[in-house]
Amino acid sequence: MHDPHDTIFAIATAPHSARTILRMSGPQAWPCCRSMGTGLSDRKTSGIRQTSIGLLEDLSLDATLYLFFEPHSYTGQTVVEIHMATNNVLNELLYSRLVGHGLRHAAPGEFTSRAYLNGKLDLMQAEAVNEIISGTNTFQLAAAQRLLGGALGARNKTLQSNLMDLLSLIEAGMDFSEEDIEFISRTDTIDRLDTLKEEFDSLLERSARTESLLHLPSVGLTGAPNAGKSSLFNALLKSRRSIVSGTEKTTRDVLAQPFSLPCHECILFDCAGLLAEPHEIIDVLAQQAALESLHSCQLVLCCVDLSHADWQDDPYVLRLLPQNTLLLVGTKADRVEASLLTQRRAELSRQLGREAVIVSIRDPDSLETLTDIIDRFLGDKIGAASMGLEGRSDATWLTSRHRHGFEMLRNSLDQALDAARENQMEIVAMMLRDACLAVANMEQQLDEQILERIFSRFCIGK
Repeated sequence: MHDPHDTIFAIATAPHSARTILRMSGPQAWPCCRSMGTGLSDRKTSGIRQTSIGLLEDLSLDATLYLFFEPHSYTGQTVVEIHMATNNVLNELLYSRLVGHGLRHAAPGEFTSRAYLNGKLDLMQAEAVNEIISGTNTFQLAAAQRLLGGALGARNKTLQSNLMDLLSLIEAGMDFSEEDIEFISRTDTIDRLDTLKEEFDSLLERSARTESLLHLPSVGLTGAPNAGKSSLFNALLKSRRSIVSGTEKTTRDVLAQPFSLPCHECILFDCAGLLAEPHEIIDVLAQQAALESLHSCQLVLCCVDLSHADWQDDPYVLRLLPQNTLLLVGTKADRVEASLLTQRRAELSRQLGREAVIVSIRDPDSLETLTDIIDRFLGDKIGAASMGLEGRSDATWLTSRHRHGFEMLRNSLDQALDAARENQMEIVAMMLRDACLAVANMEQQLDEQILERIFSRFCIGK
C-alpha cells in the first residue's frame, strides 16, 4: 500500500463542474495551503477561512478553505478542502503547485483507507462508503447506510462475544474434566449452538447481497409499429436517442439507455414494433430480438396509439408479452380532442381488457406521472422483493467478502453442532475456535494485499 504518512490530494467534484472542490489529507496539507494562500494565520483551529490561492506569479484565485485538524477529521489526519471557481486548465496549474510542494495524487479509496487505518471507520463501514457511492436506488442506499452506521459490525461483535463465552465454558469443562465440576452440560451446549445458528441465520436473512443490488432493473418499451414508442423513449430520456419517423418499422434493433428516476436507476429499452404476422426475415429477426429483451425486463410498457379508434392488432401484441410485468400506455394523447379523451380511454380499456396510463410527449405532467409510476413499480416489486426482503427495513449490505466469511462461520457452527450431539467436546471447541477466527477475520488480520484490493474498487477522491 502507499505510505499513509504522505500528503495526498484529489478533486472531489465531477468533471467540468463550474466549482471545484479539492481535498487534501496529511501532515503537509495545512503548511502547503499557508504557503500558497494569502492572509492565513498559523493557528490550528478547524473552521472556514477565506484566502487567495496563487497559481502563477500574476494569477491568483479567490478560495474558501474548510479546515479539519487531526484527529477530528474523516481520515484522522489534517484534512483541507479548497473550494474555488475553476476550469480544467486552472486545475492543472493547481495540481502542479501541489506536486511541487511534495504532495501526490491520491489513489482510489485512499482517503477512506486512511480513515480505516486511523480507527475512524471499521473495515465494514469503510466498504459501505463505496457501496453508497455506487448505489442506484433507495433500497441500496438504505442498506449501505446501515452498513456505514456500523449495524453489521455491531451484530458481528455480539456474535463473536457469544461464541467466545460458549468456547470458554467448554474449554473450562475440558480442563477440569477429572474434577466433579460441570461448567456447561452437553444439552445446554446444543441449545446454545442452536441459538447461535438462529441468530446467524437471522443476520443473513436480513442482509442484502451486493450481486443482487448492483443489477440495474430494465424497463422495455414495445407495441405495434408506429405506436409512439420511439417518441416516448426520447421524451423520457430527454434526448434524441431513437429515430422517430412516420414510416413504420424504423426501429429494427433493441436500443438501451440508462434512465434516472426519482428514487431508482434502470435501463430503458426501445424495441422493434411487434407484428401479428411478420413475413420478411428482417421483421422476424427484429421481433425475436424484441421479445427476448422484453421477457427479461422487470417492467414492460406496451404503447397503444390513442389517435386510432380501433386497435385490432394490439390484442395480439399483448398476448406476446409477459402479463405480470405489463403496463398499458396510451400514447399520442395530444392528437385526440380533449372532449373525446375520456371516451377513447374507456374504449381502449374495454377492447384490451386493462386500464391504460395516458401520456403525451408534449405534456410534461403526463410524462412525470408515467415516470413516477415506473419508479413506484421498481421500488415495490424490484427493490426488497427481488431479494426476499419484503417489509424489512433493517436489511444490511453484505459484500462478497462478508458472505465468504459467513459461509466459513456457518460451516464451523454446523460441524460444532454435529460434534456436540456426539458428545465430542474437543471437536466442538476446535470448531468454535474456527468460527471465532472467521468472525475476527472480517475485521482483523487482513494483509496489505487484501486491503489494497478492497480499496482499489473506490473512485478517486473518496
